Amino acid sequence: MQALGPLTPGYDFMARLRGGIDEILPQHAHELARERLHVSVTSAVGQNYLVSNFTCRDNLITVLLASCFIPFYAGLKPMDCAGQLCVDGGLTNSLPVLPTGRTVTFSPFSGRADVSPRDLGWPGIYVRVAKQDVMVSMANLVRVQQALFPPSRGMMEAIYGMGMTDTVRFLRRERWSQ
Repeated sequence: MQALGPLTPGYDFMARLRGGIDEILPQHAHELARERLHVSVTSAVGQNYLVSNFTCRDNLITVLLASCFIPFYAGLKPMDCAGQLCVDGGLTNSLPVLPTGRTVTFSPFSGRADVSPRDLGWPGIYVRVAKQDVMVSMANLVRVQQALFPPSRGMMEAIYGMGMTDTVRFLRRERWSQ
């Protein structure tokens, strides 16, 4: 366990993440993901892109890593995606919508996404952050802190359970489930 999480000197967040991704993805993951998985990345000049074509497994892993790269938090050098430096797509578009069909949006922050926590007792003040309307609330500030410094396993399991509840509520509201 690192005392300061990913900010602990000498801790390589991206290497650890790469190892975890490499361990779980099948060898032909890039073929399975092609045109089915759309990954949001931001170029070094601030342009958002959705990547859905992956030339090989390593290319898929690199794009996934870029989509997780928050400058300074994850390191200093952005990911090289086919000759273009890229960072987390959530910095410029945290809820991308595909041009065709219905895109169901998910957010860990209370706001106007299809599936998200619902904070009660707030007057409904929203701020627009990276093309996402996020409610101004203390609970959302706690969620930001938890996103950067993950809590205990028990709390993570509780958050997972709340996400399942939010998803079921959405499915019932849309009449996609009983």
